[in-house]
Amino acid sequence: MLLSIMMIFSSLGSTLITEASANGSYDHEHCIATEHCDDCEDCAGGVDCADCEDCANCVDCAECDDCDHHDHDVAQCDTDFEVALGAAISECQTFRGHVVSSSTTSSIAAMRAACSHNYQLTQVEAPTCTKAGKKAYVCTKCKAVDPNASTVTVKALGHNFQQQTTKQPTCGTAGAYVTKCTRCGIGSQNGNGPIPATGKHTWSLTGTTNATCTADGKKTYKCTVCGQTKTEPITKLGHNMQQVVTKQPTCGAGGTYVTKCSRCGAGSQNGNGTIPATGKHTYNVSAATCTTAKKCTVCGYVAAAALGHNWNVSAATCTTDKKCTRCGTIGAKATGHTYNVTAADCTTAKKCTKCGTVAQAALGHNMVQVTTKEPTCGAGGTYVTKCSRCGIGSQNGNGTIPATGKHT
Repeated sequence: MLLSIMMIFSSLGSTLITEASANGSYDHEHCIATEHCDDCEDCAGGVDCADCEDCANCVDCAECDDCDHHDHDVAQCDTDFEVALGAAISECQTFRGHVVSSSTTSSIAAMRAACSHNYQLTQVEAPTCTKAGKKAYVCTKCKAVDPNASTVTVKALGHNFQQQTTKQPTCGTAGAYVTKCTRCGIGSQNGNGPIPATGKHTWSLTGTTNATCTADGKKTYKCTVCGQTKTEPITKLGHNMQQVVTKQPTCGAGGTYVTKCSRCGAGSQNGNGTIPATGKHTYNVSAATCTTAKKCTVCGYVAAAALGHNWNVSAATCTTDKKCTRCGTIGAKATGHTYNVTAADCTTAKKCTKCGTVAQAALGHNMVQVTTKEPTCGAGGTYVTKCSRCGIGSQNGNGTIPATGKHT
């Protein structure tokens, strides 16, 4: 049983032969002894081995281009040999272009024996619909099979039959189906059959006759699959009578209307009539103002006369405008002052001749003494008193100036 399990695992993976575990050597003599290997005599010197392509057991040596010599340990040439797991390794079996001796086989066996195995239940043969599968305990590190454990049988899956449509049914034609296993594709003996016609047409609108107020309409359809046609009636609309004003009523006069269908224009026999006057005036303003009366713009009715202005003063003054206290209209601008003089003097004030407003009071005299004769050391002088602005003299303003007593 162990041998059969090992054969099962011959295609599951590979064991990496490292420099520490692979001691096989390149057996060039075996190549020479092999049929059609006469040209291999040139390989002994380490030259390009392109001529080895005709050898029965030696493969193209292109991977050995970097080797200094072919007669050397496998581990020195390529330490990445991959050996199929569970396979028996015989002498001179080739791996990636190298012939491995019996010592390599011993190294593989020794490596596997030294492994601290970690066995896990692993599927080695998948079940099918009709055949059971198998599971075995395999080392996750070296892929060796546990010799002390039995294999586990995985139950066959059985068929998973499903219907597969081979012809789609239409509104008037039946379809067909077959029954097959979704895994292996085998058909069921009684699995073929028809699919009834759907009876469901795919209608496409091909034409419309619109309904009117007095006549029915119709819609015409055609099936895009089988070509069958059908019609659907559209009920006549009937009249939609509405009143149409022919004369608008006003606040003081009535209006008129007629009754017509909004679609076809047909009139109603008893559809004409009058519209009462509204009694509602349409005023030009919400309230009368100083200059505008409140008046109906339709019939001319005056609800309120213009108020007229309400002046603040009867006439403008020097400083006050004549202005309406309601609307702010200015009836006359303030006139401004009219003064008697351009400027006040000693005896006359600057004053408005209309309102009497004094802009500047009379200045009064500014009396000063004016020398008429200078005094000397031995003779007195004289002076008079006058206003410095207007020149008027003072009645008691004349006098003498004593002699200075200062000789020159």
